[in-house]
Amino acid sequence: MANNVNFSINFFSINKDAKKLLDELFNRIRKDGEYSWFYDIFVDGENLTYEDASQYSWSYENIGPKWSYLDDWNEDSIIGTSAWSAPDAGLKKLVNLLYEVDPNLSISMSYEDEVPLLAGFQVYSGNKLIASNHWDEDEIRVMVTEELDELSMDDWSEDDFEWIDESKEDIFQNNVSEIISETIDSKIKVINKNLSANELQAFAFCFSSYDFIEVMEDDGLDKAKSFLIENYFLKIMEGILVNVDSKARFFWNKSSHEPLEIKNNLKFINNILNFSSKEEAEQFAESDYLNFIAIVTGNHHWSDGFLKSSNDIYFTVIGMYPAAGELCLQGYDYGDFDTGIVVSPNERGYEADNHLEVYSLSKNDLNINSYKL
Repeated sequence: MANNVNFSINFFSINKDAKKLLDELFNRIRKDGEYSWFYDIFVDGENLTYEDASQYSWSYENIGPKWSYLDDWNEDSIIGTSAWSAPDAGLKKLVNLLYEVDPNLSISMSYEDEVPLLAGFQVYSGNKLIASNHWDEDEIRVMVTEELDELSMDDWSEDDFEWIDESKEDIFQNNVSEIISETIDSKIKVINKNLSANELQAFAFCFSSYDFIEVMEDDGLDKAKSFLIENYFLKIMEGILVNVDSKARFFWNKSSHEPLEIKNNLKFINNILNFSSKEEAEQFAESDYLNFIAIVTGNHHWSDGFLKSSNDIYFTVIGMYPAAGELCLQGYDYGDFDTGIVVSPNERGYEADNHLEVYSLSKNDLNINSYKL
């Protein structure tokens, strides 16, 4: 028998057209015995029938879990229960429908299973997943013990896989749901507070200087310059312009004066690679990393635009991460995530304060007011 996962989809901000469409989708929901199925809202009678949607194969692909029913629904939220996992595919499908009439929507989903073995949330801005977090059973225990003075991980036996006595088990069970709920609510509030979809933001795109030095040693200075321009500067900039913001602007901040704006073409980039000797080039690349600043609209690109921009290159991004409410870093490696705040939101160590010096950056470099726009 499947574990029940309780979920709540919250419409944090949707316009009147999205509310009207949502009402139309809700009108498709039937009472099928004692259940009202999540999949009903996608049945339009033409492209999808109730019979087709009721198949497990359709639910697996379009909802996520094999079944998912609704307990309550209105223009503010959807409350429901699903099997084993949250209906993340169903949420994405619903977001895409509402996005057609409200490109500025903000929607979140939180979930927790009955044991609990898992909990988490997802936050969408427009049709982009901008933040998510998932806690497994072990991480939930850590979460609870960090909040309670009367319970610690020393009270948990890894060998027996249980609390050392019933009193500790009772403390855990009496508090776990409330702590999970408060943790998720507080994190979503931080995201909504710090989310900026329409304001200009500064992000540092960092890449290793090692490849540049290696090419220079093997093939000479001119080849090394061309390699750096074509394989890093131009490639990253083009990715940002295509996948993040077509009006992005780029700055080089290694000069002793104000940041120098650079364009995504050879002429402007050559202005900053104006060294003529190996010694000057080695001084230029004396730190382990090189970087430039991209000024883009919004700070919600971490799981989408930045990732797509790394399809055939690797780099690290440093900037405001709305889920943390501070400057953080995330690595990207040929279209996939490397280590960083997006893939490990529950781990400490990805706050930018710990890494700015390594990447030859300062907080001022990531302050939008440092640039003449």
